[in-house]
Amino acid sequence: MFDPTHSRFATFGVISSLPGELIDSIWMIIDQTCKVSSTCTTC
Repeated sequence: MFDPTHSRFATFGVISSLPGELIDSIWMIIDQTCKVSSTCTTC
């Protein structure tokens, strides 16, 4: 799951051009990857 103490950033240009559902899906994929991989560097 997401670590509330770990900051995540994206530029405004990227975020404003993507639909919210896509952003949520990207974070869900990252979250699932981190759960199964102890070598995940984005978590």
